[in-house]
Amino acid sequence: MAATGVEPDWWRAMRGTPVVGRCRPGRFCVGEREHVLGRDFVAVRAGVPAVVLDLRPPAPFVRLAVSVPDAAEAARTLRPGGDADEEGGAEEASG
Repeated sequence: MAATGVEPDWWRAMRGTPVVGRCRPGRFCVGEREHVLGRDFVAVRAGVPAVVLDLRPPAPFVRLAVSVPDAAEAARTLRPGGDADEEGGAEEASG
C-alpha cells in the first residue's frame, strides 16, 4: 500500500469516470472508475465515510475506496503498525 486514509465525504473518494458498475446519484456507487492514473475500485454509500487505500503496482487498481461505518478504525487497522496518525493518512490518500 502506498497510503491509507479516510474520506468523510464519500463522493470525494471517487475519481474519473465509471467503466463498469452501478451508481445512483446521491445514494451509492459500486464499480470501477477510470482516470489518467489508471483504474479505481469503489464501493461507497451516501452518508458513510470511506476508507481509501492507494495501491502500488502490480495491483490491478490504483485506489480502493470502501464505505464503512467506522472508517477511521478500519484505516488504522490496515496501516502498517496500526498506530499511524489518522489525519495524516487521510490527507495522504485523498486527492
